[in-house]
Amino acid sequence: MKKKGAGYSAVISVTLTALISGFLLSFIYSKFEVDIELNKQRALIEGVQEAIASADKIDGPLMDLDNSNLSYYIGYNTNDNIVGYAILASSVGYNGPINVLVGFNPSVTEITAVVATEHSETPGLGSKVNDELFKSQFVKKAIDKDLSSVKGVKIEDTGDYEISAISGATISTDSVIKSVNLAKVEALSLFANKQ
Repeated sequence: MKKKGAGYSAVISVTLTALISGFLLSFIYSKFEVDIELNKQRALIEGVQEAIASADKIDGPLMDLDNSNLSYYIGYNTNDNIVGYAILASSVGYNGPINVLVGFNPSVTEITAVVATEHSETPGLGSKVNDELFKSQFVKKAIDKDLSSVKGVKIEDTGDYEISAISGATISTDSVIKSVNLAKVEALSLFANKQ
């Protein structure tokens, strides 16, 4: 009989622990939800500033509902001349969506920056999508063709439209590339030949 009682008390103990933990997590999240959203917005603003680094003024987020469902930003200098564009695109990575800001030069012929503003990729692997070495591969890439990833190739040995995959994080790499390719198509549609 003691064994049966011990089993019930273990079940009750685990159930109570789960309920209390769930309540505490819910309570803590609700207390910090505003801070979490503010941090996401701050990361996005910093990402836009990095994507259009030479801008003195930035308009956005903007949307052209007739031509795109992606938000975009336009950077201007002090003379109100366009100095660049940024488009926010998203694709599913290994652990969830990766939101990527892609910067473009004013003539929309090449990429100026790539910034992952939000992701939940594995630390030390997929999180390397924000490492400067990885991001630098996209800079000055022409936007007339899609980019693709290559495994086991050094960055300096990649072709004009190739990105060296992060070792152990091919899914994360491909997700960023997919977002960049999507943003490139949107940039051409929205901005090319409209200056």
